Amino acid sequence: MSPKTNQPSSGAARILIVDDDAGQRSLLNSFLSGQGFETVPVSSGERALEVLGEQEVAMMISDVRMPGISGLETLHRLRKLRPTLPVLLVTAYADIRDAVVAMRDGAVNYLEKPIDLDELLASVRNALGLEGVMAPKLTETRRLPDSVVASSPLMRAVFRDTSLVASSETRSCSPARVASARK
Repeated sequence: MSPKTNQPSSGAARILIVDDDAGQRSLLNSFLSGQGFETVPVSSGERALEVLGEQEVAMMISDVRMPGISGLETLHRLRKLRPTLPVLLVTAYADIRDAVVAMRDGAVNYLEKPIDLDELLASVRNALGLEGVMAPKLTETRRLPDSVVASSPLMRAVFRDTSLVASSETRSCSPARVASARK
């Protein structure tokens, strides 16, 4: 990989995912990998800054509230290392002041959890200049079983999204997991 590029030699945009919640990290990792991106999931702002010093990434997606260095502090420190790197912040605690600070420091968007995957994908594609590139579709190798009837575009979208996140670790809706996801 060339040191002057934000993309790995494979050609797929590399996205750094920063979230202390393993389920949320897995969900974003599975979804974005399924969309053709290369991902680097980490559990803290401290580790994110280490990764940013070691390898090139095209974009960072970070939770706002994390133990240790928060997502906002990570963004602030990142600007000294990589002033133009696109950053998308996500949070369960939407706060207008935090959103204003994030946008002032150059965040491309500030999304509220639970994350709308279509909105996330649109933000990522826009930040990376990929607006016209189509998302992966069900293909000959990724088909619905013959017993499933899904002819409407809306139902096909539901099955597509389900297939993209099905391999993530976020499968349970226990009260503890829901509370944890709201961080």
